Amino acid sequence: EISACLVGSEMCIRDRLYRGWRHRTIPSTVNDAVVGDKNIYATSEDLLKWMNGLNNGELISKESLELMLTKGKTKYGRTFPYGFGFRIKNDENKVYHYGKWNGFSTGITQYQDEELVVIILEHTSYRSLDYLNKKIKKIVDKSFDS
Repeated sequence: EISACLVGSEMCIRDRLYRGWRHRTIPSTVNDAVVGDKNIYATSEDLLKWMNGLNNGELISKESLELMLTKGKTKYGRTFPYGFGFRIKNDENKVYHYGKWNGFSTGITQYQDEELVVIILEHTSYRSLDYLNKKIKKIVDKSFDS
């Protein structure tokens, strides 16, 4: 299942990202040390293990996971679509987190109704991860529908 996703994402990347791509030098910054927030280096396999650990109760309890994936609320009662570490999009029934750090863009999305996690790790400062994510999901859905 994962290799189908990776094969699909390579097609998406080749079709979309590298058309007109130019190398861009990213200067060093004071934040170029491993510090936790930002600058965490992981593979797609690491991130899949993380998501599986969250979902199967190995890392936190099911109750904690429910709280983590619950929309936040301000002290004035206004809700916002962010839990603890994940944005929550109920209309698409997905939770996700996108990140960016010195020339890398990343995305991890879990579709709640499906056993599907889309992980994007790329290094071109691509700005439309949501579009790419949807394109990858469409390829995976099409592959499993046939």
